[in-house]
Amino acid sequence: VSNYNFVILLCSSSCFQEVQTRRFVSWEPVLKDLEQIIKIPTKVDASLYTATYSNHCKISVVRCFHLEMKVLLYEANIGGDSDIYNSTRRVLRSVGRFLDDEQDKETSQCQECETFEEKQYTEFIENFQDIARRLHREEKWEK
Repeated sequence: VSNYNFVILLCSSSCFQEVQTRRFVSWEPVLKDLEQIIKIPTKVDASLYTATYSNHCKISVVRCFHLEMKVLLYEANIGGDSDIYNSTRRVLRSVGRFLDDEQDKETSQCQECETFEEKQYTEFIENFQDIARRLHREEKWEK
């Protein structure tokens, strides 16, 4: 009986440590920054690979948006759009932490970023907002 209690204690301690070390990245600041980005008048004229949401490939989709946001950061830096640059940098940091926390369990069935349709900057941001909203809703359910 004491070995049984020890195993239960060990398992529950392990689960607690995993939950304790996992950082919950909130999508709310990402949504606020994306809202800012879309409102700022810009000279950015970039076509960006725009992923479509998929439940079984959501980490891959977020990773694609993260990669394309790096392109946007570069374009904003070159164009001297400091407001877009700063907001994009914050989005990249938050989404990067989210990706660091997620285990990549997705298989090769997920679409490569370069295979998605290229869309203009504003449509790209709008699609990313939709995906961030979905993830934000999921985040609320998980807490």
